[in-house]
Amino acid sequence: MDVIDIFISQFTVAEKVNFFVAFGGFIVSVIVLYFTVKSWQLKHGQSVRASYGITITDKPYVSSVIIENLKDRDLVIFAIYLKFGSNVYLDLLDIDDSYDRYHHIIPSLSTRVFELGEPLYYTESSREVDMGDLLRNYKNGSIILLTNNGKIKAKKIKHGWNPIAQFFKNYGTCYVRPRRFYTKEAVPSSRQQRENYIDYSSYHKSIQYIVTLRFKDGNEHDFEIPTFYNYVPFSKLNFTPESLVSCESLERFFLENRSDGNVDFEELVNIVNVKQIIERNKKNINSEEIEAVQSLNGFHYYIIWKLKTLFYKIQNPIFPSKLFSIYCRLGIKNHPNNRKNPPNIDNDDKSMPKSQQKEKK
Repeated sequence: MDVIDIFISQFTVAEKVNFFVAFGGFIVSVIVLYFTVKSWQLKHGQSVRASYGITITDKPYVSSVIIENLKDRDLVIFAIYLKFGSNVYLDLLDIDDSYDRYHHIIPSLSTRVFELGEPLYYTESSREVDMGDLLRNYKNGSIILLTNNGKIKAKKIKHGWNPIAQFFKNYGTCYVRPRRFYTKEAVPSSRQQRENYIDYSSYHKSIQYIVTLRFKDGNEHDFEIPTFYNYVPFSKLNFTPESLVSCESLERFFLENRSDGNVDFEELVNIVNVKQIIERNKKNINSEEIEAVQSLNGFHYYIIWKLKTLFYKIQNPIFPSKLFSIYCRLGIKNHPNNRKNPPNIDNDDKSMPKSQQKEKK
């Protein structure tokens, strides 16, 4: 007899019920213990993830730092260092001695972004140093934090998935970008984020101009021309085709109507020709026809296009790569660095006939 048969035959119904109740209580206790340990781990110690961005002008510099507090307790940061190797610490928050040094508080389970400006130069002790080579190898750096709990080495934030990178793995990937002309209130233009509201608003393609007016109260407002809405300040205006020919004609139209008392504003701040910007951006489009996007099923994408991508990479390997070097050895490809230098002929010899050049030699 197996264990189940013994359990069924030798235990009464009451004992079976007590067993299942006790076993269920044990399972519930294990689950509660698990979440209790997890809650304690969130409260205990510090755990941070961080990454940094590099911007290259004439020289590379750290332009942004993202710090993620993984614990359910506030994190107080006194300094942020970028460490290279075992001995180089680049102070990212160091400011001039004439200013105070601030501390930064990152709330529990939240993220903060530090935007950094371009430094004039770098110094170590009393000498000027060059950080260009280290900053170009940005993957070798690690973020070190000086906090209220001492030194913390931040974990690296995992790189997310990207459709552009996916395209180079499978050429069947179609990455579609919506082209917009954002308003000033939108996040990409103003870089401001309201609480519980992220604005990505943009203008309609039929809008020709954005007019910025300053009123007597000192506030500035943007208006879409031609108007979709019944703007109270423009209730007496009648936009003619002649007034919409250019920014200059539209400006004259507003100033003349202000003189006639049809519109009241303090100053015409700016006029943006949206239609002209859209036409200028469209010049970067190679094809003249608008093509319809078609979706692929799993077989065509993961099998057919994957094989097409593989065959294309075999026929056209990138430089530098091992396959490209093999093709160069076999004579299939020409190495770009192996170029034959032209014969070195003096400037005086270039104007001489070839027979005289040989006699001179």
